[in-house]
Amino acid sequence: MASERIVPLALPKSTKRCCELCGQAAHSECAQCKVTYWCSPEHERLDREGIHWRICEFLGGLRRPFSGVGTQQDRDLHREKQQQRKEHLLRLTLTEAQKLFNQDKFELSVPAAMQALKFGQDAFGLAHVALVTPYLLMGCASIGTGDLRQAESYLSQASWIIVKTPDCSPTLRSQLYRALGRLYHAKRNGPAALKLISDDIYHTSLASGPLSIAAAGGYQLLATVFAGDNLHDQARAAFRTVVQIWRAHFEGTNSSLDEAQECEAVQHLTHIISSPSCADTPLPNEAAYALAMLFHAAHNDEATQKWLARAREGAPESLLKDIERLAV
Repeated sequence: MASERIVPLALPKSTKRCCELCGQAAHSECAQCKVTYWCSPEHERLDREGIHWRICEFLGGLRRPFSGVGTQQDRDLHREKQQQRKEHLLRLTLTEAQKLFNQDKFELSVPAAMQALKFGQDAFGLAHVALVTPYLLMGCASIGTGDLRQAESYLSQASWIIVKTPDCSPTLRSQLYRALGRLYHAKRNGPAALKLISDDIYHTSLASGPLSIAAAGGYQLLATVFAGDNLHDQARAAFRTVVQIWRAHFEGTNSSLDEAQECEAVQHLTHIISSPSCADTPLPNEAAYALAMLFHAAHNDEATQKWLARAREGAPESLLKDIERLAV
């Protein structure tokens, strides 16, 4: 995908082109969609790699004004289709942002979440509950990049919307508590982080059940905080719950995952395998077996065999039976 330099004198009078990421004056535009602008090669790279490659083909139709006159029915139909496109792109960009976050690609997750926020604002307004998840993702990705001040700003926006929404779902409340738990963990405030993560797990349990895959991220973060405080027994207990959640999911009748959930499972289980808290325990073997189950369900034979081989290394007899059953 190429870009073209913006020539200010060629623009209509009083027209300003702003960077997609920072809002500053733009100097280049996407040569394909013609409606996306960047202030620098670095911001262009981040936006393209983060999300633009997924949404470029849709942006022209959304951002250019409707030129047709037609009847009122034609205009109403156009507005309805535009709304459907915005909601579709909101879901797409959220999934991409979450996937990138789960892959620890925090710099790229931010642009994807920013686009989700824009689509949400265009579709539902500036204070709708649909904006909570984009703000939370932007906040968590900013924590990942080390920009805690920016993270606090994004999380404050999400918190404000939730406070203004009395009937907000337990799922969104749990996401807020988890994000705040990440923030306080990054600030090295263990007690506050543990309290918030506990609140996350409680609200996730209300919405989806205590051992749903939605709760796995809360237990994983809980284990990470315990491990950081050298509370290895507590960390192992939380990691064990994460493995149990994913194994139970893959053994169930509906074991399908979207892209973001698959990346989350891989992130959780590979972290457990390498965690010092889990050394000299069967947990790395069990996590490797769960990864083999994931890739077996995805029909990825090479990855399945790789993780089965890792699971066999020093595995207890009870797990070996499951390993050989999957290997057949």
